[in-house]
Amino acid sequence: MNTKIGKAIGAIVVIIALAIAGYWYWSPFLALKQMHTAVIKGDAGAFNEAVDFPKLRESLKGQFSAMLAKQVAKQSESGNPYAQAGANLGAALGMAMANSMVEAMVRPEFVMNILKEGRLKKHGQQAPNQQAAPEAKNTEKKPEWDYERKGVNQIVVFIVDRTKKKEEQPSLVFERYGFATWKLTEIRLPDLMG
Repeated sequence: MNTKIGKAIGAIVVIIALAIAGYWYWSPFLALKQMHTAVIKGDAGAFNEAVDFPKLRESLKGQFSAMLAKQVAKQSESGNPYAQAGANLGAALGMAMANSMVEAMVRPEFVMNILKEGRLKKHGQQAPNQQAAPEAKNTEKKPEWDYERKGVNQIVVFIVDRTKKKEEQPSLVFERYGFATWKLTEIRLPDLMG
């Protein structure tokens, strides 16, 4: 009798362990699904819980800084000291403006729009396949997503664009916090909005 109970308890422990491991493995996808549901419902509270806004802002500031550094390097190659001085001044002003712009634009509605549309929209621009007529909204093309797990603590979600290589596609980076909590920490914009 004791061996049967021992085997039953052992089987229950294995089933529980497998369930926990399965939940842990699939937790980033569950987090993505919950975030997508919050976007569709417009639930900013639930959405905010899934985003690490300070890390997200720092990520975008770093990308703008790298872009400005490349532009300064191009001006430095010209050999013209006035062009180089102008480029340095422009980079300093540009970085100050970029920091302010990132602080202003990285808000829940901005990030939710990226997830909903699958891309950044410039001010006043309509999404592709979106007509001015209200009935056209039902035919709007939804973005496609591809996932790539980077170790146990990070997952990268690519917005699929068949015209670009994978590394040229915008992507969202989610990091694990604790056992199975995932948060959006980075939006990678290879072309920095064109």
